[in-house]
Amino acid sequence: MNENTIKNLDFDMILVGGDIAYDNNVPTCYRAWDYFLRHTPHNKLDTATNSTRIIPMLLAVGNHDMGAYSYAGIHHVHDRHQPVMKHWFPQHTTFGEVPPISERRPYFSHQFGDKLLIMSLDVGYDALMEGEQLDWMIDVLENSNAKIKMAQFHGPIITSFKQTAAGDYVVQDVGQRIWVPVFDKYNMTLISENHSHVFMRSKLLKGMKEDSKGTLYIGEGSWGPKEIDPEVVNKEYFDKTIAAQSVWIVGVDDSNSIKLTAYDEKNTIIDELTKDY
Repeated sequence: MNENTIKNLDFDMILVGGDIAYDNNVPTCYRAWDYFLRHTPHNKLDTATNSTRIIPMLLAVGNHDMGAYSYAGIHHVHDRHQPVMKHWFPQHTTFGEVPPISERRPYFSHQFGDKLLIMSLDVGYDALMEGEQLDWMIDVLENSNAKIKMAQFHGPIITSFKQTAAGDYVVQDVGQRIWVPVFDKYNMTLISENHSHVFMRSKLLKGMKEDSKGTLYIGEGSWGPKEIDPEVVNKEYFDKTIAAQSVWIVGVDDSNSIKLTAYDEKNTIIDELTKDY
């Protein structure tokens, strides 16, 4: 965990796209979560009101949270102890209440006024990408009036890195066939992908082709784990791919654009751009 990367940055919310504490869904590995929480800012001083503000965290599910790869055919036990991530970090409510663990979805959304929608999705770790989750996602987007639409998930569907697990290829296939057309139809602004421990920024894409009005994909998940030297694939989709640990800061204000800045573990800016919406 690169505490140094974020301790001097100003932000109002933290999004982590899976593989959060690396506990692998083992209830007795609670110290992994202790470590994560100890090195992640929970609050900040609001100088305008001289009060302490809680910094919310939106957490997507990954293989090291569920202890299994995507589409592994594993039926995860849901009881009062596990899945650990769902037990400790409920991410949505039902009728204004935190639901019991058996009813806590691994996918959810939060909308902030008419400005920002954030969806956190599951690429086959605890829920299938097709079926119920797909229907839910379409319903959320159909009924959202947000100007900025963002999504995060763990395994990438447009990856810059040669994957090795069979489930990762299923995620790419299902994602490009079923999710990308939905992202395109509803003009998604930004997609955050993870899992691969490399850094990438895509071209603006629509219909899997470069388009000035398309969606921006960023990632690919390397805030805490050491980066790897990637075997780059799908070069036609990307503007930048490097081996680097990184965290993205996404700035949303009253303008008609979002500002994105990526920092490495030494707090050096390694990428920045502005995207209109």
